[in-house]
Amino acid sequence: MSSRSVSLNHSHDEKILLKESSVQLTSLTDLISTHRVLSLYPSTLVISKQKGGTFKTKEKVKIENVWISNGSSPEFSFIIGWPLTNYLVHFKYCSHPSIDNIPHEKDEWFGLLTTTIGAKLKQASTTIIMSILVRGREQKIRKRIDNGKKAVIH
Repeated sequence: MSSRSVSLNHSHDEKILLKESSVQLTSLTDLISTHRVLSLYPSTLVISKQKGGTFKTKEKVKIENVWISNGSSPEFSFIIGWPLTNYLVHFKYCSHPSIDNIPHEKDEWFGLLTTTIGAKLKQASTTIIMSILVRGREQKIRKRIDNGKKAVIH
């Protein structure tokens, strides 16, 4: 299977396939490795197993629940996780026409996941309500905080 990708645009169509590739996933819980297909959509990461010409969905994760780390991973890998699940995503053993494409493939996936996760989290916000006692009177202040930004109270 070859890798497919499209550029990330600001469309609200959640069924647009952003990228799809064959990878080796190694569970960080039991160290079992399996070949899987990662399919990235604007709101969802789908992990499936290719069997013949069909795909069987193994996991479907909301993108805002996904985290990634590139820190201490091997050269052709990065770590991906979501609640109760962590994997090492490895590109070296996948069907690529050339080993020269593997670092590019890994970097492309990591960058696209970073952008997609950031775009989803950027949309989220929290409203904080504070009660303040001033000269015997209670005042309530409401402040909306966007994810990833610091609140400034005037």
